[in-house]
Amino acid sequence: SDSSHTVKRLQRMAPPTNFPKHKFTFTDGFEHNPSIAKQEAVRRATITNILRIVMVTVAISALIYRSSFDFLLTNTWQWVRETRLLKWDTCEPFLAFIVFKSSFFLYDAFEAAYPNYYYWLIPEAKGTHIRHKRSVLYSIVYITPESLATFIYYYGPIVAFDLIFPRRVLPETIPGFWAIIGEITAMLVTYDFVFFWCHYMMHKHRGLYRLFHAKHHEAGVKYPLISWGTVALSFGQTWTNLFCSIFTVNSIKFLTLGSYQYHPISRIGYNCITVFWLVEEHSGYDMPWLLRNIVPFSLRTLAGGPHAHHAHHTRGHGNYQKWLTYLDSLMGTRLESFDDIYHKKRIQLAHQVNGH
Repeated sequence: SDSSHTVKRLQRMAPPTNFPKHKFTFTDGFEHNPSIAKQEAVRRATITNILRIVMVTVAISALIYRSSFDFLLTNTWQWVRETRLLKWDTCEPFLAFIVFKSSFFLYDAFEAAYPNYYYWLIPEAKGTHIRHKRSVLYSIVYITPESLATFIYYYGPIVAFDLIFPRRVLPETIPGFWAIIGEITAMLVTYDFVFFWCHYMMHKHRGLYRLFHAKHHEAGVKYPLISWGTVALSFGQTWTNLFCSIFTVNSIKFLTLGSYQYHPISRIGYNCITVFWLVEEHSGYDMPWLLRNIVPFSLRTLAGGPHAHHAHHTRGHGNYQKWLTYLDSLMGTRLESFDDIYHKKRIQLAHQVNGH
């Protein structure tokens, strides 16, 4: 019958692992095991739910005990603002660099230490991901020569400028807890908005694409997209990214004609989250803490992450936003990831079964 045929189709469905077709193939020799896949899916969901509970608990506590949170934040700021690290002009780029390298280590170490890492990959990456052969200890110090060069000409001029023109003045006070959260969120949204248009222009104009962006798209075409693909950048795109970030942290200062600026703690939080998300979206992993996993219900469609960015790299266009998807939806450049297509198809088939 039609109903039994639909049920069989539903049972046979599995996340696609071989599209789009590349010149490279998955070489780990990993054989998909449905029972292990289910076990790992439950494990990921459990971690996600724990993270949701923690976040909701902190948010409710910060609302109920707002004055206590603000008092603790103020005392902490009075202490850290006197440290040599915070007084250093290059403090914020330095901390961002530390988080950047730690993010690479996190994904490399996970892959080296966890035998069932394959089941944590997003569907599109399962057909192409090649496991690295480094140990956990070696992952701590590992860095590709290309990545080292990128870090040098990314951070080198910043360090030099700060040495020549020392100018860091730390405020004596700090806004409340929720004000800091608001500032960090505002900067993340601003960066996402500004980068979208830069990214969109690089793809729409061949000259800009060849000059700035083509090198980055070798990841996903010439070789599989992995976390280290984050820093496969031309000199021009490196400084395009830097311009977007400099504009972002100074945007409120421009809008208010210098009467208001983001707090250093907010800027540090923004920088650290940004570099972690950059590595995350290139990793190919469906980690429990992804924004699209944390937010409930249909709000997940507003978040991009590895699913959306992997689709961008493998298809060569679309999904130009980094963190969110609303501009891609407005501009008609939104691409559904295989995860979105797969779950939508399962829902449609399930409705067909229930309808019969």
